[in-house]
This record gives sequence, structure tokens and C-alpha cells, in this order.
Amino acid sequence: MKTKLKDYLPVIIVVGIALALLFSGVRDLTDKDHVKTIRVDMCKSVATVVNTYMLIIPTGNDHYYFGLDAESGEGAYIKASKSWYSKNFDAEGMARDNKGVQVIGLLRRPTNDEVEHELRDRTASLRELGISVNSDYVVCMNYKFGAFCKIALVVLGALIVLSVLLDKGNRIPKKVYNIVYITFFVLFILVLFRYIGY
Repeated sequence: MKTKLKDYLPVIIVVGIALALLFSGVRDLTDKDHVKTIRVDMCKSVATVVNTYMLIIPTGNDHYYFGLDAESGEGAYIKASKSWYSKNFDAEGMARDNKGVQVIGLLRRPTNDEVEHELRDRTASLRELGISVNSDYVVCMNYKFGAFCKIALVVLGALIVLSVLLDKGNRIPKKVYNIVYITFFVLFILVLFRYIGY
């Protein structure tokens, strides 16, 4: 029977997505040109985005902050976890450490339209106060975690495929495969929609 390209289309799509995730993860880890370091003395919450898959499955929240280096007058928008903020800043937004808080992250464009508009609106007010800030980019502090998630997911998928190919004697029960496949698929979807635009 003649094999048609459409028979391999699902495999091609999955392999393509896997390669895109792998490339994206490696690129984030090796991109030193877009890593920004700034020390901030004060920090304020700007926006919080609740992420969901298909408006049903929660995939985590994104927290955006504005951090200011009072000495240089330089500011930056920061994407970080809520726990990072609580750990490093008090209720007034002042750094708990007198030396300030060092922020290191990958510069990324905001992926949410509402956040993008909010940052632009705030930037206009900040510039009137003489504060230098760029609303086009956000310092993403958790970029390494996102990159490792992408790479780990691709490796996990490759190991599953390899185990299927090597298990020619059918020694692994079918139920085990089904559980592994379902778990892998759920993880794949969550990471894909959580970090593909990260």
C-alpha cells in the first residue's frame, strides 16, 4: 500500500513542535546579549495576568512589577513571581536589603495586549518624573525555569518514543504506556501554552 504524506502529518507536526520547543529553550539559555542586570531599591506591582488553557485549566499567573534604581534614576518592568516580591520588598515596596535587590533576567516583549497597554500608560507618567524606562521590554526573571521546562519536556517525549521502539517483546503492560502517554500529553499541552510565548 502506498504511503501518503498525510499519513505522516501528525508525526511531522509533533516533531516540529518538539524541535521548536527545544530550540526555544536552548536559545533562552544561551542568549547572553539580551540578559539585563539592574539593582532596584523600590518595586511596585503593575499587573497580574491569570493564564488558562481553553479558559478552563489554570496554567499559572504572571506578575509584572516596576523596579527603580533610585541612584541612577533607571527603571525596568520586571516579570517575576509573587514570592520573589514578598521576599525582597516590604509592604511599601521598598527593598528589605539596604543595598537594593539585584534583578537579572532575559529581555522579552510583553505577550499580553492589556499588559502592553498598561506599561505604555505608566511609562508616559514615569518619564514626566525624569525616570528612564523602556516599555517595549520586560525583564523576565524566570526565563531559565521556562527554558528547562521546554527542554525537559522534549527529552521526556524522546525517552517515551525510544522506550516504545526498544520494547519489541511487549514486556511493558499497555496500561503503563497509556498512563505515561496521557501524563506526557497533559504536560506537553500545559508547557506548550504556558511557555511557547514566554
